[in-house]
Amino acid sequence: MGTWQAVSLKNTRMEKDIANARIDIDTFGKNDPGLAKVVNLDSFKSVRKQLLEIDLKEQAAALQKLNYTFAKNNVVKIKTEESEVEAKWFFNEEGQLVIDERDLTGVGDPLYYSIVKNDDKELILQNVLVGDTSEMILKKK
Repeated sequence: MGTWQAVSLKNTRMEKDIANARIDIDTFGKNDPGLAKVVNLDSFKSVRKQLLEIDLKEQAAALQKLNYTFAKNNVVKIKTEESEVEAKWFFNEEGQLVIDERDLTGVGDPLYYSIVKNDDKELILQNVLVGDTSEMILKKK
């Protein structure tokens, strides 16, 4: 129960996408020597790196503004900088935490989380979808 603030998100697919984006930036133009005649490759790569870093910083800032408030009535308020939604929370037969916005709003799909850690200071939730694992670390507010 109580309010939990997200502090970290690890996602295997996202991490691979970021690594691939860095490789794409670094290797851009290597297989096309003529491209350097029409595009300043160093400037292009520099701008792409800056844009990637801006995206990552914005993502980290948004995560810091994500809060979950779990109430005893099985309602969780999920608050971001831009919105606040309520969802039903419960544990299914497999012991997973289920957050189901659809039950209260009529839209959305349930999210299923395994609880990796839960104590009075830290909550770690893991979500596994087809070939993709996310782990979110939340701190008690």
